[in-house]
Amino acid sequence: MYFGSVRFFKDLILSSIALIIVILLSLAVFFGIKSSAEHKKAVQAMAQYQELLSQDKLNIPESASFEEIYAALKQKGYSAQKIVEELQKIDSSAMGEVYKTNFYSDETAAASYTSLYPDLYVSPPTEFKYSPKTVYLTFDDGPSDYTLDILNILEKYDIKATFFMCGSSSEHGKEIMKKVAEAGHSIGMHSLSHKYDEIYSSPEAFLKDFNATYQNIYEATGVKPNIYRFPGGSINNSNRFIYRQLIAEVTRRGFVYYDWNVSAEDADNAATWTSVYKNVTKGVENKDRAVILMHATREVTVLTLEDLIVYLKDKGYSFDKITNETKPEIFGYK
Repeated sequence: MYFGSVRFFKDLILSSIALIIVILLSLAVFFGIKSSAEHKKAVQAMAQYQELLSQDKLNIPESASFEEIYAALKQKGYSAQKIVEELQKIDSSAMGEVYKTNFYSDETAAASYTSLYPDLYVSPPTEFKYSPKTVYLTFDDGPSDYTLDILNILEKYDIKATFFMCGSSSEHGKEIMKKVAEAGHSIGMHSLSHKYDEIYSSPEAFLKDFNATYQNIYEATGVKPNIYRFPGGSINNSNRFIYRQLIAEVTRRGFVYYDWNVSAEDADNAATWTSVYKNVTKGVENKDRAVILMHATREVTVLTLEDLIVYLKDKGYSFDKITNETKPEIFGYK
């Protein structure tokens, strides 16, 4: 009798295995086709946006991600809402939900703090300029008495630099800030408190410090600063949850922010002439343009600065200060 026999169960098992294999293969083919189609849509969407970007005179690499395209358009002045709408018109399935969750919601949530400090706006640049074989010496923090020493060295070599200042409440500090401005250097904002936990606790706290720094510098120097350097850089451990909102708000108000691509590491308490000199000379290797981070409150910076200037001049670099039309050196989104 076949039913219930050993042969029956053997055939049943083999048939079941064959059926499972067929089902798995069918699913693999189905999802493979679907995945291929979605990939094709994504490629097509990228190609269409490359054309749009090209027409708008934006240089975006062919390998650019949607996030990089978003950042480029945002910097060009498009609103987050408009970008999301246009990208989803091209291919909503390829876009997924990333922009609605990460960007569109950020801008919507910003409504409560965008009304703060209604006079805290500057005129944004009409274009960015790139100067090859150029070094931008930038000095964070200050003012301090070391700032005066730095000014003397820069004057000796007829170099204009950029000072991202914290500001000062003392008359002596304000006088130093004024001397920086009178010497023709660029003055940008850094942070009046420089307390990461406080200023990065919320967009509101950030704007409070941002405005206080702006007002302090303006009152001391008569300069209305329009460039900014985030304490710790535009993306750091302290602002990692809100850096998108902060960048968007700074940019929306017309300010241009600048990170760096060479660090002297002179703020380190263990820094020496040797370490600072090595960090900078090694850092500029193979760079057509260098935005060098240094600090106006460190003795080691003063001790090393002149030697670095001589080295960089020998390497054929010219020096310039940052204005809001200087093409920014910024950390990429992470």
